[in-house]
Amino acid sequence: MFKRNLAILISFLFLVLASSCAPDCTAEEITNFVPILESPPNGSEVSYDSPITFDWTHNESCRPHEYQIIIDNLGVYYVEGDTSNFDYGLGFSPGIQYEWIVRGIAKDENNHTVNGPHSEIWKFTTDGRCSSASELV
Repeated sequence: MFKRNLAILISFLFLVLASSCAPDCTAEEITNFVPILESPPNGSEVSYDSPITFDWTHNESCRPHEYQIIIDNLGVYYVEGDTSNFDYGLGFSPGIQYEWIVRGIAKDENNHTVNGPHSEIWKFTTDGRCSSASELV
């Protein structure tokens, strides 16, 4: 009885683990892999003096090797493919509109990088404006 219950438990755990882990995207699959942006929402206003978390999702049955996140005026960043967010700390200027996009990246059979298409471009604006030169110091 114990062995049977143990076998059932192990089978159940295997199914749970297998269902939660998507396989890596192939070079062919990444060409149709388009991330769907979630946050910060398009057209939103966010606090310039607080960290911002960029979130996205996708409808694919695979996961990229990594994601590329581009935030205009700030840079290009990379995160592992098993995540779907990126935390950017302080460094935003007040009263500025920023644009951001994301794309998945895969590796082909020769370990070469294959870029997927970019997501839509979303914009957000930081709140606040400096009202005097002393606030810039």
